[in-house]
Amino acid sequence: MIPVRQTKLIVNTKHIEHNIKQIQDFVGKEVTVMPVIKSSGYGTGIDTRTDIFTKLNIKILCVAVVDEGIALRERGYDGEILILNQPLEEEITTALQYDLILSVCISDFILSLNKLAKQKKQMAKIHLEINTGMNRTGINPKDIYNYINLIKELDYIELDGIYSHLSSSDTNVNYTKEQIRIFDNIANIVKKEFNLKYIHICNTGGILNFKEAHYNSVRPGISIYGHFPNDNLKNKINLIPATILKTKISYIHEVIVGDAISYNRSFIAKKNMKIATLPIRICRWSSKELSRSSSYK
Repeated sequence: MIPVRQTKLIVNTKHIEHNIKQIQDFVGKEVTVMPVIKSSGYGTGIDTRTDIFTKLNIKILCVAVVDEGIALRERGYDGEILILNQPLEEEITTALQYDLILSVCISDFILSLNKLAKQKKQMAKIHLEINTGMNRTGINPKDIYNYINLIKELDYIELDGIYSHLSSSDTNVNYTKEQIRIFDNIANIVKKEFNLKYIHICNTGGILNFKEAHYNSVRPGISIYGHFPNDNLKNKINLIPATILKTKISYIHEVIVGDAISYNRSFIAKKNMKIATLPIRICRWSSKELSRSSSYK
């Protein structure tokens, strides 16, 4: 079928390259930049252009789930891939097959991973997730010694890194500093027992606001695409928006004060207005679909 709808997402790869270089310069050469390209690169489809990351000497990419890691491998990406959400146990075999680094935070999962890795005679690399205050996933810091002792006993588990998530790095300084304090204590404990390749807690807000928490790696997300979590950060780094959404108006009409628009009368006109309808469908696109319907510059 030949597409005829006049809606197009334009992704400027030169701007993405610029933004990553800006982040690399900001954190310095001693800190590894781990771009987060989950959900098809936040809808940009940039996960289909891994050549950009290779060009910029990016060694590791972060995605959300195993399926996204598999897609990168099947496109020929041979660098490191970190899965940020602990998978289901039934995904372990596939994750090992595609040489994916797994985030973990449940002891039973680690035991299952070790068992299957032993069967395949393959070391399983993991990043231990610490819950410092996001309170979605991650181990309780008070349980760190239990996890250290467990991992030390397992022959087919390699602790490659530890990390946590900052919940309010662009809005709440005190809460973020407390998260960093907790993580710092845990990092110091774990470093005494393991040679960690990656220690990371900073998202975009953390990168720009808390240089003391860069450790040896950071995870920029929306900043790669030229956006800030808070406009107050715009003076800290020179980012360029990398996407433009273009379409053609399909219908224009006028409404008067009090008229309702759309399902459940979700918008009520407070004045006489001219309304334009745009032919854009908001949905979760697959990378394959995005690569067909996006333009790259």
